[in-house]
Amino acid sequence: SAKGLEFPIVFIAGLEEGLLPFIRANQNHDEEEEERRLFYVGITRTQEKLYLSLAERRMRLGTYSNQAPSKFLFEIKQELFNYSDVQKNRESSSVPPKSKSIYNQIPDYESYSQIPSFESNLKVGDVVKHSHFGKGKITGLSGEGENRRAVVFFPSVGGKKHLMLRYANLQKVPPENKNQGLY
Repeated sequence: SAKGLEFPIVFIAGLEEGLLPFIRANQNHDEEEEERRLFYVGITRTQEKLYLSLAERRMRLGTYSNQAPSKFLFEIKQELFNYSDVQKNRESSSVPPKSKSIYNQIPDYESYSQIPSFESNLKVGDVVKHSHFGKGKITGLSGEGENRRAVVFFPSVGGKKHLMLRYANLQKVPPENKNQGLY
């Protein structure tokens, strides 16, 4: 529906593998070419400024997953990207920028994430205490943010429990008390 139209500013969001091109397009060459053509049409509707965006992490089907940049981004010559405004902002700031990706222009001190933050300093091998199960040892960790989970072996119940860290309220046991009554 944008054919023949032009706009001063164009935003194209979701430039991630699985979104653009859509996951099914990776299995069908004709579908991938159609999505590439649509991407090109979006780009060529721009008169002055084009903004391309992607997410590092996105919730899909109820879980957060890391996202890879769209292969279409790598088909654009890098010299066509203009990072000058971002560089000026970074140079005037005392905080160093992120350097995860050439497409990520958001410094560490800024966050536009919609993923709720939940920090945990727990790691595999840590001995922890739970209010109901007692002392246990973390044997596995998975997920990120509020979806971070731990697999904890509790001798008192003779097995492992899968716990959401944000609800489990696990307390790390100091090193001098680790093995008392645990193994």
